[in-house]
Amino acid sequence: MVAAWVWVPVSLILFGVCIICWLSAWDVYRLRRHGTRTTAHVSGFRHTKDADSDPRHHVLVIFCLPDGTGVEAESTSSNPDGSNTLVRGDAVDIVYDPAKPTRICVTHFEEHRMRASDGLAYAISAVAAALFATLALAQVFTA
Repeated sequence: MVAAWVWVPVSLILFGVCIICWLSAWDVYRLRRHGTRTTAHVSGFRHTKDADSDPRHHVLVIFCLPDGTGVEAESTSSNPDGSNTLVRGDAVDIVYDPAKPTRICVTHFEEHRMRASDGLAYAISAVAAALFATLALAQVFTA
């Protein structure tokens, strides 16, 4: 049997990972909820791989701000399955952050986005990890 004091750092690490994931989900949620919607044109694509070596396909777009300034940006959202039906020159709906217009999400990939429910799941996991760490600490100090 592993000593209870071993589970405390493990729980705290899991808690930290859950908080980081929750912050990321919350950031995407805020952008989609409070960002400015507009239409952009596809200017290209960038292909990467995620931590599991799965392909990710990011769209590069060009759009204009209300003052007429042109912006070229890369989507924070991506198409994970590679079934990209977009081609250069296509018009796509995007959401951008008015404070940082190069931060965009392409709504075409909406079905692959992090949903608010993901953020809630990360928050619940973080609370569970913190509770587990608390119980493990209680066992250490009461034993």
